[in-house]
Amino acid sequence: MAKKVILDVDTGVDDAVAVILALRSPELEVLGITTVTGNVDVEKATKNTLHVLELLNRTDVPVHPGARGPVTPGTWSVGERFHGAGGLGGVQVPEPSTRPRKEHAVDFIRRVVREEGPREVTLITTAPMTNAALSLLIEPDLAERLSAIVSMGGAFCTGRQGTGNSSPRSEFNVWFDPVAAKVVYNSGARVYAVGLDVTTRRDAAISRELYERLAESPDEVGRFVHAILGAYVDAVGYAPMHDPMAVASVILPDLLTFELLPVDVEICGELTRGETVADFRDFDAEVPRRRPNVHVAVDVDGPEFLRLLLDRVAGLELG
Repeated sequence: MAKKVILDVDTGVDDAVAVILALRSPELEVLGITTVTGNVDVEKATKNTLHVLELLNRTDVPVHPGARGPVTPGTWSVGERFHGAGGLGGVQVPEPSTRPRKEHAVDFIRRVVREEGPREVTLITTAPMTNAALSLLIEPDLAERLSAIVSMGGAFCTGRQGTGNSSPRSEFNVWFDPVAAKVVYNSGARVYAVGLDVTTRRDAAISRELYERLAESPDEVGRFVHAILGAYVDAVGYAPMHDPMAVASVILPDLLTFELLPVDVEICGELTRGETVADFRDFDAEVPRRRPNVHVAVDVDGPEFLRLLLDRVAGLELG
């Protein structure tokens, strides 16, 4: 039976690929997509999401715009450096012919989780966790009603790859709205965090060679993925697939290894805003560890992830 999921996105480049992966995976039943400000503002995220759905001929999937800014007070900026001004790597897309739904993302999440019943719905958030946090703050028992919250977010310092991309210690989604992440992590929900520790692994990233192969994809969607990844590959030489990995962890849970750890979030540090602090201590200390609350991804089968990804989004087979 397919797993029922809601996708919560700020559709830039890798969110677009994540949406494609989810909707081309029979293991998942996508009940709807919610959008939020992050990589781009919520209006652009919504437009980009609708375009991807039209490309996939899946306009039956409802799209619900959500929060226009973070819960965290203070200044913030969207992440358009690698995603381009429009969010899709500089690729200009037409105005979608379909329209988003009027029901706010937070109301949609709460309603669907209630209607589907306890432990039926997994919320996959590949964006700042603003919509998720607001849903939990309004309706705290949502934490127990959800099957899980799977978040692409965090940098847990399990190795050099587990360091930040928005600061030395913080990953963008958490950095953008650390209060929201703190609410989600401490909500009592079953939280799975797919962070930079695994998503930046080179054996799980689109290399320049694989990127060039995408141009040979037998379908239009694969060639669209090639087009939107161009700016990213040109900027850094390869393209980490952060958001699709979070989706893949629900499709094939054995792809990733998780460790249940006590985790909290630094809110206001000048250098550490958005740091996801995981307590790896395995000894008795004067101040004991807090209760473990987040399943942190510590390893991934990179080649198997890439085989799944390229097969589903582009119809390409890897040896």
